[in-house]
Amino acid sequence: MLVDAYAAAVAALVAVTSEPVRQTLVLEEQVRTGFGRHPDVEIYLSQPGLEMILGARVLAEFGDDPDRYADTRAREELLRYGSGYPGLRHETSHTGPASPQPGVADALYQQAFAALTASAGARAFYDRQRARGVTHRQALRALANRLVGILHGCLTHQCQYDENVARVRGQQGWLWVLPAVSVYAAFVIYPLTQTLWYSFYDWDGIGVARWVGLANYGKVLSDQRLRDSVLHSLVLIFFFTVLPIVFGLVTAALVADLRGRRAQMVLWVVLFLPQVIPLVGAALAWVWLYSSDGAVNQLLKAVGLGALARPWLADFATALPAVGLIGTWFATGLCTVLFTAGIQRVDPALLEAAALDGAGRVRRMVSVILPGLRREIVVAATVLTIAALASFDII
Repeated sequence: MLVDAYAAAVAALVAVTSEPVRQTLVLEEQVRTGFGRHPDVEIYLSQPGLEMILGARVLAEFGDDPDRYADTRAREELLRYGSGYPGLRHETSHTGPASPQPGVADALYQQAFAALTASAGARAFYDRQRARGVTHRQALRALANRLVGILHGCLTHQCQYDENVARVRGQQGWLWVLPAVSVYAAFVIYPLTQTLWYSFYDWDGIGVARWVGLANYGKVLSDQRLRDSVLHSLVLIFFFTVLPIVFGLVTAALVADLRGRRAQMVLWVVLFLPQVIPLVGAALAWVWLYSSDGAVNQLLKAVGLGALARPWLADFATALPAVGLIGTWFATGLCTVLFTAGIQRVDPALLEAAALDGAGRVRRMVSVILPGLRREIVVAATVLTIAALASFDII
């Protein structure tokens, strides 16, 4: 009796576990049948990493809208939130960040992972991403983004994916940049190489050039006037680049915390005004401010610091810092506007998570906002350094 009861229990357990398997097989067959009747089935199955079931899943998530994931931004949001349409996200609150919706994003990550072994081009793209130092997840996300773009192009042009054609089209991109590269090489690269070559000669531009090797560089390093000019340039870079970036970061953080949109706009206009005023006119105004009877000296005398009053631009010790402060005033507004726009791109979820972890304003600024502003800081540093080395209008 005990054996019969145990056998009946085992048979019932097998029946219970085998029924989901049977239903899964039936569902799989239905998916294959239904997906096989879709007019774009061959296009989907030609994509690297997509087979019948995963292809049907991607089709179900994509739908038939040809413009759903047409641009890069939509594909980025697709892989971040799981949907290319903002209306399809699940919001945690009216103002909080969107929570991930794993459907299509998970399917595309699976396709990207499968494409690593199914496509040599996909594998090469993934390896290039990893060589740049990104993580496996980030490289897989970049590959999934690329595969979505390829699928959209194939659906738009109603053509199947071809590995060889994809590689050739990738190489054809150089043809589009070849005219610009040629002009740049002719008018920038070639003159630079010629200048470098001429630097090894003693030549007045007319007579016979005489090879002197590194003698010109030794003369530059030993000439006190040239060393002073380099030092003065570094001082100007400090005032034109370093101080505006620091002040711009602080001001942008304060502007981002302002509640009223109107107050932000007023502050932006005030700070950005030096960019609109002609710099020569602004320099003339600063000459008056720095003069012996200018506003700066009058202000010092009014607060009892008349002993510090001097003709600021005529004093050798203060002329360079005085000119540098004009550059700081000129560039701070540009940095503020640039960094404020960058702060708005920072994911609010990161700031909210840092605040929940007890991070104060300074910690959020250093650990969350600054890493998100790397590109803006590089752009500002490049533009302002060039401005510092070409500040002839102010001087």
